[in-house]
Amino acid sequence: NSLPFLFPKINHLMIALVLHGPSRFDKENNGILLGPAGDFTRGVLSMHGISLDNPDELFITFADDFFKNANKPSGIKKIIFAGSKSLDYLPAAKGKTLDAFRGVVYTSTNKTQYIVTYWPQDCVDAWAMEDSLDGDSDGEDILDKDDGKSTSPTKRSNYSFWFAQDVKKLLTYDPQKVQPEPQIYNCSRAEEACRVFNFEGPIFFDIETHPKTNTLTCLAIACGESPVYSVPVYDWGGNLNVGVVFFARFIRELKKRRVVIHNALFDLCFLAAFYKIPFGHDIYDTMVAGHRIFPEAEKSLAHQATLFSNRPFHK
Repeated sequence: NSLPFLFPKINHLMIALVLHGPSRFDKENNGILLGPAGDFTRGVLSMHGISLDNPDELFITFADDFFKNANKPSGIKKIIFAGSKSLDYLPAAKGKTLDAFRGVVYTSTNKTQYIVTYWPQDCVDAWAMEDSLDGDSDGEDILDKDDGKSTSPTKRSNYSFWFAQDVKKLLTYDPQKVQPEPQIYNCSRAEEACRVFNFEGPIFFDIETHPKTNTLTCLAIACGESPVYSVPVYDWGGNLNVGVVFFARFIRELKKRRVVIHNALFDLCFLAAFYKIPFGHDIYDTMVAGHRIFPEAEKSLAHQATLFSNRPFHK
């Protein structure tokens, strides 16, 4: 992921790098991007043709100064907010944690594009990486605690990977190529759910289960370029929504099509063990593929979604 040809150069743009705060090692002097943190940031930006030391290309400041003071240059086109303090000033981030909000390119009312990511110092600070999971008072908390916004926390040891990918996403973002919103059909009957199989192409699907009872609660299915069909197996009263008609067709389609799934070892084995649903031989596991391409990234579907799309982290 660090090969130069994967990072197109960005020309004639003023970029702002807004930091969480001064280095924890030199707070008295407002130390900024000292040592390894500076080298790391310089390396990431240089892949895009941006010099950390060129004030005509890059404006560096702290979150408090950026939002409270007006002493910033005009013409800023893209902003990298590094660290959680920026969330206090961003209305779109209200009530969210850094893990839940990072990795998405947003556009402000004045057409400036921005992204929130991790603080460079936390990306390279070996002491912080080895510290307890509670983090420390000066850095970012590793875990999103009890807010329901993120249940798959990012490992501190992987912050450097996500910082580099988030910066790449912002600097290469093309608003003319915005991903369309997915169409979602909520199916309440087997006949409605079976319509998804009228579309050609591989089957993409995911399941949700109730672990205590080993019960399949719902499926989300798409075939080729079809809309996403949300198929609740039971309604809120515990009554069966889809039964033999749907699952008989589902089994036939699983055997004759390619199946694209995240963490096939769980989902397919769950269906086989508790529902006697067999599967075919053509399985593509996006969790395995993602781990082979980016072994330093988390394997959760939520993390992979933020890596390959411009959509919020969700679980």
